[in-house]
Parts: sequence; structure tokens; C-alpha cells
Amino acid sequence: MSDTSKKLFLLDAMALIYRAYFAFSKNPRINSKGLNTSAVLGFANTLY
Repeated sequence: MSDTSKKLFLLDAMALIYRAYFAFSKNPRINSKGLNTSAVLGFANTLY
């Protein structure tokens, strides 16, 4: 085995998306087509 250790991260994506959606419920993120993208933004911010 090499010197680098391998890591595995398990995420409960549905819970993170749910939290992200309601985190922006009072000030939703709307794109140019009028779609609510709050969950996408919040989930991406969580991963980064």
C-alpha cells in the first residue's frame, strides 16, 4: 500500500439540500428564469 491514506466521505445529501432550501426561505435565490435555486447554492456552499 502506498504512503498516502485514502479517505471516504459519506454525505446525507437530502438533509443538506433540505436545510439549504429552508435556510434561504425568507430571502430565496431566484435565477433569471424565475426558478428558486436556494437549495443548489446552499448545497454547493456546504461542499466548498
